[in-house]
Amino acid sequence: MGRTAATLVAAQQRIITAVPDAHVEYFVGDALDTYADYLIGANRYRHGRDVLLPAGHLPPCEELRELWTGYGQTAPACETVTAAPASK
Repeated sequence: MGRTAATLVAAQQRIITAVPDAHVEYFVGDALDTYADYLIGANRYRHGRDVLLPAGHLPPCEELRELWTGYGQTAPACETVTAAPASK
């Protein structure tokens, strides 16, 4: 993934500088939705566990909340899938 709220904000600023009348809110909204889909799917794939994470990455739901908070928005629900207890 490799993108954070800071890199999206930087991209937004470059767009505003290059094209003053650009509708950047559409770019940001689409980006947030795309990342939300990816991160929620990543959480489901891991069954809510903090496993199989690339070095330096936050768990998917934490990354989702950090990204959306960076834009002053409330993140969509992510922890809808939680780890199942180990069966014996």
